[in-house]
Amino acid sequence: AGLCAVLPVVHDLLLARGGLQHNSNRSNVCRAVLQHKTRLREELDRILRREGARSPKELVPEELKDNVNLLKATVESVVAAFEAEGYKLLVAPCQLRPRARAFMVDEHLPDLLVFPPSADLHDHALYINGSIILQDKASCFPAHVVSPPRGSAAIDACAAPGNKTSHMASIMQNMGTIYAFDMDPRRLELLKSLTTKAGCKTIVPSCQSFLEVNPGDPQYRDVEYLLLDPSCSGSGIINRLDRLVDHFATLVHTGPGRDDSEADRRQRLANLAEFQTQVILHAMKFPSAKRISYSTCSVHREENEEVVARVLAAQSRFTIAPRSEVLPKWPHRGLETPGLSKVMRLLDPARLTSVAASRTLEQADGLIRAAPKDGTNGFFVACFIIDPRAQALHASAQEQPQGRFQEQERQTRRKRSISKVHADKALDEAATISSSNNSDTESGGLQRKIITPAKPPLDTGAKGMPSALESPKRAKRTRKARRKTRPKQVTL
Repeated sequence: AGLCAVLPVVHDLLLARGGLQHNSNRSNVCRAVLQHKTRLREELDRILRREGARSPKELVPEELKDNVNLLKATVESVVAAFEAEGYKLLVAPCQLRPRARAFMVDEHLPDLLVFPPSADLHDHALYINGSIILQDKASCFPAHVVSPPRGSAAIDACAAPGNKTSHMASIMQNMGTIYAFDMDPRRLELLKSLTTKAGCKTIVPSCQSFLEVNPGDPQYRDVEYLLLDPSCSGSGIINRLDRLVDHFATLVHTGPGRDDSEADRRQRLANLAEFQTQVILHAMKFPSAKRISYSTCSVHREENEEVVARVLAAQSRFTIAPRSEVLPKWPHRGLETPGLSKVMRLLDPARLTSVAASRTLEQADGLIRAAPKDGTNGFFVACFIIDPRAQALHASAQEQPQGRFQEQERQTRRKRSISKVHADKALDEAATISSSNNSDTESGGLQRKIITPAKPPLDTGAKGMPSALESPKRAKRTRKARRKTRPKQVTL
């Protein structure tokens, strides 16, 4: 309620032609805002300088984005409905005049319609029945980037209020399962309301922190696609006065003359980046995960490219999807940041720097940035996919134990074959010597002889018994042959 009271006052103070009305000075809220008028104007000037804008009007996106809910309508039917009301369909890309009764199909997202800022569709029948969803263009990027196919299993990790969840369900054509998590019960109820209005039937909401979800739970074993839009600084949201109001609240809380220091701001960004990194790494623990989108409505490198670099350094299973898979026609790409690529140690040290730079640029080109100059809020999107090199190494590692087992089997069969040959040879030699001994005995020789047959190279046990490699019948024949070939004494 306090925010609702402060917003109009800050708006009138900073943006309205006449400023605050004189009779409004009686309000306690107005008096509190006027007490910090100078500080608020300084903050607005700082934002204008940072964004390169000459006036606050340049901070407001020039167009209203309207996402068609494909669960309840088609782009063609919605276009026909607006044309029937007198709207003119223009061919993108083009500039929509501020008060023109016209619209166009977005050049990057085929299910997005673009209207001039004067168009107010909150009371339109298509919005009320859920056929269209009012949404900033950049916030439509994550669902398009992850693009789960029909019948797949997906997760929306930080789902409320549910616009991205319903957009995913629209892309999946209500076929499959979307597990939606949010730890705020009130926001989760809002998600249920909005997704029900949109006609979503595949969403499984859960009031739970995503970081507490067990990736090894059997119900998530088929999850392949994850959409991550965790808490961030919100520094990219410039078509509202939220940041000015937050700054005003800080002034009221800390008192005049006190403000967050640069060190405090850096520490807050560091804490957010740590949380965001944990969310991404937790998503990568799901066994079947193969495509993960990560997005923020922040313009800070600490929450965007640097988080991506930390994730890449912390694991080797995922890498950044190439530009060809991530809205290739979108012109505004990621910033070059150290650590976006890992260079193989086998490279020539003389080429190390240049190769590292080229790979960093290549991965940064796979990231998406959006800004007010693009007609959107400040936004960032990254898409992680399974690294083909890591996948090949994993497959090779799985094949190696199986190959070693097969080689051991071949060696065992070879040894058995050799043992069989030796056993047969020993039997033949034993039979020959036995026959020779019988012949000498019958001839009545005058000399005393001791005949010892050659010891066959037979694999025997500790007690001279045939090994388990011989069959019972062959072992019996071997024992019989040995009895016949024992040393014999012949006396004249």
